[in-house]
Amino acid sequence: MTMMKHTKELFTEAEISWDLERLYTDLGKAKGKFLTSKEKLYLRGLLCGYGPAEMAKKCHKSAGGLKVNLSKTLYQYVKVLVNKENEKIENWTNIREWLEELGYNKPSTSLFKPSNQFLSIYAPNAENISVENQRIDISFGNDIQTMENQKIDISFGNDVQTMDINIRLVIPSSSDSSDED
Repeated sequence: MTMMKHTKELFTEAEISWDLERLYTDLGKAKGKFLTSKEKLYLRGLLCGYGPAEMAKKCHKSAGGLKVNLSKTLYQYVKVLVNKENEKIENWTNIREWLEELGYNKPSTSLFKPSNQFLSIYAPNAENISVENQRIDISFGNDIQTMENQKIDISFGNDVQTMDINIRLVIPSSSDSSDED
């Protein structure tokens, strides 16, 4: 396996919980040009909860070198994006927290199963997701166009399953709601 192919396969679980395309675009604007594939890789690693030392090990890089690289590049772009250019990054987890505050994470719900495996559910355009007593409720709001070709991603740890769903909508016509005229 080539190193390039290997790095594209790393930290892909970030796609489940984060709006990566929007984040790549917005960070590219903050940077002044497109993010490199390495910057995208390291961003995904941070979003997945990996620290610089753990990422360095997985990417076969030096931990010190990666920390310096992140400090000079990705951390600076994020600070510009979140309007915190003058703040010091105390910990790499600040990046994740700041991006969550700006809404770059996708609506999802997570819980722990008895086997201690992490369950995460993502439904595009969902307004709310709740899990209770083995029932999953997903609210999509009133925009009917968001209902076309929906897929739900459910992950147990690093194992992601995607399923097609059929949704039946019953929507009163505008004439039904205005009969009181």
